[in-house]
Amino acid sequence: MAQAWEGQATAIASAASVGNSCRALHLAASLRDDVVSSQQRVPSRLRSALLTGVNALADRTTCTPVQTPTPPRGPKPKPPEPPKHHGHGDDKGHH
Repeated sequence: MAQAWEGQATAIASAASVGNSCRALHLAASLRDDVVSSQQRVPSRLRSALLTGVNALADRTTCTPVQTPTPPRGPKPKPPEPPKHHGHGDDKGHH
């Protein structure tokens, strides 16, 4: 049990460290469910601290979905036009 829970805790930390908070929350809730359902198999001297720890982890983990910017809608802006020459020739000031 302890090794499986350690693996779950590592997965939670990995998800959180790469910014996948929603996955971290899902994994933390799953870990809490596993610990709660197996608490009778945990030695009584460790049970309280373990339950407190997994509850605190799940309670402080929040899901913040990553917002991707939405491209603006509507017509694409026209590219700027090149400057216009007024046909006076290239020899300005060279008479």
